[in-house]
Amino acid sequence: YTLEKHKTFIEEIYNNSNTLILLWNKEGNVIDVNNFFIELTGYDKSEVVGQKFEQYIHEEEQFSMSKFLA
Repeated sequence: YTLEKHKTFIEEIYNNSNTLILLWNKEGNVIDVNNFFIELTGYDKSEVVGQKFEQYIHEEEQFSMSKFLA
């Protein structure tokens, strides 16, 4: 694989996955979501990007997810 083919392959997996994918930065702000997230939740990407990721995580899981921000 060339780097460009690998990048395209990863983007296809990300965009066509039947799994919700939500990416956030070290401050906890959403930086991207995949197409399945948009389809399943009904949010527009522009509504989610820049928001705190915790608001999209079930409250019972928020504590365990907070360790990723440490």
